[in-house]
Amino acid sequence: MVNGFKKGIIYSFIGRYSNFVITLIVNIILSRMLTPSQYGQVTALQIFITFFQLMSSAGIGIAIVQRRDISKSDIENIYSYSIIFSVLLALVFPLVGVGIDFFYNDNVYFGLSIAFSVAVLFYGMVVVPNAVLTKNLRFKAINIVQIITISVGSVVGIISAYYGMGTYSLVFMTIVSTMLDFILKYVLSGLHMGRLKFNSLKKILDFSVNIFISDILKYFSQNIDNILVGRFYGPAALGNYGKAYQLLRYPNYLISGIFVSVLGPVLASKKDNIEYLKYFYFKILIVLAYIGFMISAFFIVNAHSIIEFLFGSQWEQAVLPFQLLSISVWVQVLFSIIGPMFEIRDTTKNWRVLTQINTIIMLVFIIIGIALGSLPKLSLAVSIGFIVTYVISNKFLAKYVFHTSQFVILKQLIKPFLLFILCLIVLTLSKNYTQSFLSSSFVYLLINGIILLVCCFVFVTLVGDLKKIISIFKEKGN
Repeated sequence: MVNGFKKGIIYSFIGRYSNFVITLIVNIILSRMLTPSQYGQVTALQIFITFFQLMSSAGIGIAIVQRRDISKSDIENIYSYSIIFSVLLALVFPLVGVGIDFFYNDNVYFGLSIAFSVAVLFYGMVVVPNAVLTKNLRFKAINIVQIITISVGSVVGIISAYYGMGTYSLVFMTIVSTMLDFILKYVLSGLHMGRLKFNSLKKILDFSVNIFISDILKYFSQNIDNILVGRFYGPAALGNYGKAYQLLRYPNYLISGIFVSVLGPVLASKKDNIEYLKYFYFKILIVLAYIGFMISAFFIVNAHSIIEFLFGSQWEQAVLPFQLLSISVWVQVLFSIIGPMFEIRDTTKNWRVLTQINTIIMLVFIIIGIALGSLPKLSLAVSIGFIVTYVISNKFLAKYVFHTSQFVILKQLIKPFLLFILCLIVLTLSKNYTQSFLSSSFVYLLINGIILLVCCFVFVTLVGDLKKIISIFKEKGN
């Protein structure tokens, strides 16, 4: 099992970092070809595209991966339901554009939503093929497909922007990527449409419903701020806030996402071994905590240079929101590995209740931030909300998954938090010195990145955690 985990980590690492490099390069190029307002228009629609993705998935993918009592014919029968539902969602999606036009008092979103409905269709149709590949631990195939699809889609997006397609260049990039993703995963999975047998769907219904409700609530809590920013501050402000939030999610995608993508399928057979799951979780937690706190410090100190280097001076208004959102980067990194543990232990009802509580908390903080009247104040309120929900989530995790005290988990974060304080001090001192003679943002960020890594290496060595971090990749198992 551990060998499967290692292979999954390696392939996920290669796939995600390749995708990140490609996406980052494309983002840098398109951010200089498109305006914040154009990005804001697509961001407004992407909020609802994500919602429709959750609708089309409906927890089905995770249920197929986690449940061991479903046959191949069951999966093919479920796939038939999934395709029908995907077609219906694609037909309904243009109505979202009508609603956004009315909500924002604009007339551009209906046309965009018609085009995006094609992507919605493929988002839904790929759910079951992707789940089959994941269940069979075919991480290599999954990540190769991701690299191919993002590469082809990016080329289409850049060419479209070059020929003046504006906002639609982002739409075409998404459509091509999702279509190719479906075609390749469908072929690799060897799936066929089955019969519409409700008994097959019934086998995963209780599990998938809890996951679906939790995902919807999580989506709502993470996107209501974007909806309100677009409504009260306009598309340009939404574009700037969206850029800041996008950067906030990169560490989660690149670091914890690597672990999350393999945790469920690899640990599914250990669902009843609480001590092993707790042991495994703590090893991953300490690694991610150090990385998450380290990145938080780097983003906070170097927010201006990062924005300017990646996207250019026209995104100046995104700097302070990004800096304040970066306070919660470590939360984003650590929070993502909590949900899979509830799924592995099949305690999804508790996960649903937790998500309901967290949604209410985030909504309160977002409303407070919006009422304060500026993007920076909203960003700070969102960061505080994330930290509060993380503390509550650990209480649920300790009680319902590991049957232990919350403080057993939280004490694992003491040394990483001390590293965070140390990095803030060291990077601030370094910034005051290096910025005076370095005109290049790239060189400045490179030097400060090296300083950050050295600081981290020295700290984990001195506190005795270096061997603990390395051991997760060296441990042998069946």
